[in-house]
Amino acid sequence: MCDLAVIVGPYNPENLEGQLIFDEPWVAMIPVAHVLNAYELTEQNVGIAIYPAAAAIYADSRKVITKKLIDPSVTASYYLTQRKEKKLSLVAEEFWKYIVQNIEL
Repeated sequence: MCDLAVIVGPYNPENLEGQLIFDEPWVAMIPVAHVLNAYELTEQNVGIAIYPAAAAIYADSRKVITKKLIDPSVTASYYLTQRKEKKLSLVAEEFWKYIVQNIEL
C-alpha cells in the first residue's frame, strides 16, 4: 500500500485507520426490453446485475435501466485509509488532515 488508499469498506481496522469519505446506493441493472419483475427474472434464470450506483455510467441506457435498491437500502462505503504502523509523508499527512477536517457526509 502507498501512504494512502481509497477502498470500499468494510476494511480491517487492526491494520488500517480509515476515514469515511463517500456513501452511494447500490442499484440493480435490468434489461430495458424485459417486462418481468425481479422475482420473475430469478424464476426464469435471467440475470440482473447489482453494482454501486457509480457503475451505471458504464451501462448503455438504451439497453439497461437502473433501479436503486431500497428494501433493504444498501450502500457502498468508500474510505480513505492508511496503515496504522506506517508514518505518513508530510504531503500525505496534510492531505489526511484536510480530508478529516473538510469531509461532509
